[in-house]
Amino acid sequence: MRLTLDVDTWWSAVVSVLLLLLLASLPIVGWILVNRIADRRPSLGQLELGPRRSGVLLARVGAVLLGLAVVLLVVGVLGLWSTSSDGARHTWGWVTVVGLFGAFGAAALGALGWALSQRAAWVFLALIVFLDVEIVLISTLVDLTDPNDLSLVVLLAFVTHAVCSAVTSRWSFTARLHGPVEQAKAGEAGRSIAAVWVFLTAYTLLSMITADEGIFGSTAGSAVTGALTLGALGATMGSGYTKYVEAMNAGGPRVDPATAVAARPTPPTATAPGPPETGEAAEPSG
Repeated sequence: MRLTLDVDTWWSAVVSVLLLLLLASLPIVGWILVNRIADRRPSLGQLELGPRRSGVLLARVGAVLLGLAVVLLVVGVLGLWSTSSDGARHTWGWVTVVGLFGAFGAAALGALGWALSQRAAWVFLALIVFLDVEIVLISTLVDLTDPNDLSLVVLLAFVTHAVCSAVTSRWSFTARLHGPVEQAKAGEAGRSIAAVWVFLTAYTLLSMITADEGIFGSTAGSAVTGALTLGALGATMGSGYTKYVEAMNAGGPRVDPATAVAARPTPPTATAPGPPETGEAAEPSG
């Protein structure tokens, strides 16, 4: 895998920096948007038990690491722009790639932590949609090797996976106020199609360490592409939808959605003091 940055002119350098900043900011924007929805639309577990402290801590660690990764990404791009030596460009290219993949990993860690803190599986599933969109955007900057249409196949695979992830995360969100069994059924399809990211991430890290070709240029590429497309479509349109319907018809939500939103703790607000009570009003009537 080779990062293709055209920094021969100042204009191309500016465009490259803006594109990389867009890629780095997308996980942050997605994180803020999903967390804001989760805060306004709490799950049943959060209403009954409150936020999980270990998840909050993990989310904060992910936020710190995400900030460091963004800084590393910007430094790597500036280093590529300021040097013409092949050795230095190779070093700064690795810094850029590490910063970019570090942003992915930190965003995923923070998303997992926040999902644990909110006691809502849909939070993590929704952020996978942003990760798929990120891959679609990054495919315009990364050369996936081989003179064929592999990059178009990969683009279609991640677009399909993003659409299926959006649908299944919506199912999980709808069941957030149902019982734990119903929530597990509604989120089954989302968990199934998200599982491909476990192998995809592990293989990507392994290829970076061993300097092997990317996963889509290897023998495992066709299996991953099938999991991203046919596997996601099958889980969404087949058993996943069946489980979602079963969950929705097993019983209504345990808490009224309007009451759940109103029951969220709000910070106390200062109120203006009322008029002092008069002696006549304070005396009992007799």
